[in-house]
Amino acid sequence: MKTADARAQWEGAAAGWARWEATVADWMEPATEAMLQMARVSTGGRVLDLACGAGSQTLRAAQMVGAEGHVAASDIADAVLFLCGPGSRMICGQTIVVDGGFSLPA
Repeated sequence: MKTADARAQWEGAAAGWARWEATVADWMEPATEAMLQMARVSTGGRVLDLACGAGSQTLRAAQMVGAEGHVAASDIADAVLFLCGPGSRMICGQTIVVDGGFSLPA
């Protein structure tokens, strides 16, 4: 699949992610906590979340690293990043949401 096609597909799914994000985040919470514990995410840490989707795991990582830490998140779909961006900046000022407009090699 070409990058542009993948981006278009995820952009098209953004509204569905927005509608179901809270449900999916609740369902994934045990796995998210296990993943962040295995990654040893803690106060003052730095986290890079690639393919962050709507950002529930990103926001949880930001809570764990606190004001002393940094979390950068990226997703191929700008529309999905928008779901995460405003909330993350309001909840965790240290969270940085990276633009999804990157290109992958063919």
